Amino acid sequence: MADVVTYAQNREDLYIASFFPDVEGGFYVDVGAHHPVRDSVTKYFSSRGWTGINIEPQREYHELLVADRPKDVNLNMGISDAPGILSLREFPGGGLSTFSDAMKSEYEKDEQMRSAGHLDYDVTVETLANVLAEHVPDGQTIHFLKVDVEGLEYQVFRGNDWSRFRPILLCVEANHIVQDWRELLAEADYEKVFFDGLNEYFLAKEHLSRVELFAFVDMFLASTQIWPLSINNHIADLHDQIHQAHTEVAGLNAQHAEERERHAEALRSQTEELRSQAREHAEALRILAEEHEEALKRQAEQLTEENLKVEYARRLAESEEQVLYWRAAAIRSWGGAMAGRTRAPGSFGTVLRRKLPWRVVAMLRKVRRAQRAAEGRARATRAAAVLRRVRNARRAQAKGAR
Repeated sequence: MADVVTYAQNREDLYIASFFPDVEGGFYVDVGAHHPVRDSVTKYFSSRGWTGINIEPQREYHELLVADRPKDVNLNMGISDAPGILSLREFPGGGLSTFSDAMKSEYEKDEQMRSAGHLDYDVTVETLANVLAEHVPDGQTIHFLKVDVEGLEYQVFRGNDWSRFRPILLCVEANHIVQDWRELLAEADYEKVFFDGLNEYFLAKEHLSRVELFAFVDMFLASTQIWPLSINNHIADLHDQIHQAHTEVAGLNAQHAEERERHAEALRSQTEELRSQAREHAEALRILAEEHEEALKRQAEQLTEENLKVEYARRLAESEEQVLYWRAAAIRSWGGAMAGRTRAPGSFGTVLRRKLPWRVVAMLRKVRRAQRAAEGRARATRAAAVLRRVRNARRAQAKGAR
């Protein structure tokens, strides 16, 4: 016989394999699957192309099964005689975890178990019949059913439909018999064919001929042909370390992704804040520019009005200067002419005042003053009209610009 590796704690995998030397690609159901490698009854078969259903209530081991058995159906639940919720008491290492109240009480009496501590939590449970009805393909033979449930075996077997689902071989851990489940199996037409010191093996009566296959296999393989359990455990440890490394890497990747997202969010927030500040500054600059432009317009209007006033005053002065000039010239000319005719001594003004009556002179002076006042008012009216036209033109220009 070629060298083989046994993964199970008591060589259960080799015992089961000896019943099926003619089967390749078989199908198994493991209730209480525990670890996918260490002390596993089904790892031997999985490595040889078999597939099946692994049922494990402890989340930690269920995740390991999912990672190691991607082709199997891996269920995180318990099995009982009715669907519902049961309290699972989990002990360190997981191998003695149980739903059974009787086993919980038994463990309380053990000082070592008490000191080890435990964790109680609720777990969903289903019947074996419901699980098999949902996950076993039509026409699929169940080659063996392995049960390791620490005191809940009776409920597991009572929850199956034995007329519909009949595994060829049963492997049942029998060191915690709380209720005698053997009667249930006898009623279901199963017969005990082997005991390995820890587990009892039962064959369906319609398959009892497989006892002969089992009997002709050398059950006591040479120690050099079987890898020691310590090596298997080392393999399992390595498997756990690899899984843990993958889990840690995934966690680090997720953490880095979260950190990158937080950093990106912080950058987006800072960018939005800077954009908001830039918009505020731009609006403030626009308002200041408008105020400055208005101030410049007002200054320009004021300067224009002042320039107009100055220009008007200059032109008015020039006009008055020309008027005075031409009046003086006219008086000189007229005076010269009169002096030439009359040869009257003295200045023209003196002669004129002497010749005219005083009332006429007073009248002329009043006329001149009235004339000057009228001219002043006319000049002021023209200046005001000019200023109004300038202002109206600027208002129209500003209104058109808006």
